[in-house]
Amino acid sequence: MVQLDGDSLLQVAEHHLQENTGWRQMDILLVTRTLLPRLYREFYRHVVLQSSRSMYRLQRTFEEHPDRVPFVKSLWVRVGRDGALAPAARDITYPKGYQAYFKVPVPIIKSDSSAVGQIVALVAPFLTRLTICARLHYPRIREALLATHFPNIIELELPVDLVLSPDSSDPLEGLTRFQKLQKLRIIYNSEKDEDTEILPHQSFTNVRTLTHLYVSYWAESTTNVERNIVNLRVPPSVTVVVLESDTGICPPVRPENIPRYKIHPKVVFLMKKRVFEDMDKVIGHTRRMGYLRDMSFLLDVRIIGESCVWEMGEVKVRERTATCDSYGNWEGHRVIYSLK
Repeated sequence: MVQLDGDSLLQVAEHHLQENTGWRQMDILLVTRTLLPRLYREFYRHVVLQSSRSMYRLQRTFEEHPDRVPFVKSLWVRVGRDGALAPAARDITYPKGYQAYFKVPVPIIKSDSSAVGQIVALVAPFLTRLTICARLHYPRIREALLATHFPNIIELELPVDLVLSPDSSDPLEGLTRFQKLQKLRIIYNSEKDEDTEILPHQSFTNVRTLTHLYVSYWAESTTNVERNIVNLRVPPSVTVVVLESDTGICPPVRPENIPRYKIHPKVVFLMKKRVFEDMDKVIGHTRRMGYLRDMSFLLDVRIIGESCVWEMGEVKVRERTATCDSYGNWEGHRVIYSLK
């Protein structure tokens, strides 16, 4: 039997994962205690939790080996069977190569949400990226997020109700706990009363480090989105604002109403390519569809795992700023002005 050193074992493990599991660049790295200590740094860098079993296994491992906690840099958590959010943005919501609707035998349920909060709080000082997918209310997760500081988070994706501060004059004050936040995807869900109430108060100006904002109005009607979109405000540091309505099926503003608004050149709409093409056939090559095309980037769901919303948004903004009059800085921090 050949005796392999630590470096050789690491190479064998990496090759096995890439060839046999389809994960790119160690996208999902959740291991058991049977692997060599030499491998822990690599295997715990990105952690994906979507079942109660894996969550409690990880929690037990951290209790027995607290020295492994600092290895975690990226945490992705899916709570509930219906935790998948906004398939139009699956490349951000899910690690690349991940099958979005993979069936989990025992998903993380509401009674397990306190354990989710404990894990998040434990690794918070070391995380640079955090994603939480959840459609229902999880007060214990929100309590954990609002009680924890995240000094190194750069990229964040979660439902808006998990960072709401109901007793504060600024409902989104919870986002200030993410001190280095640059890329934020926030999801509004019309099935939650709190999310509907917050629509008139969409101000992200307190997150002064923010450079990229991606707002998903999940299952919201176009009428409700359009009515409240003028309330969306951002800090001057933002370079891209991506707006998505109803998972990319509808534009955030009706095509016939687009000329009624003054929309900043750094604002782009996300739409599914096939839906836009069908809409174009019905409405025809009219001026209003031309407006919509100019400010939208189209996501092909067939190659969604190979796309990056942030990069596509940046490209579209460069195209828009080359043809639009520059507004300079964000006027009054507003994204869209109504000309009605």
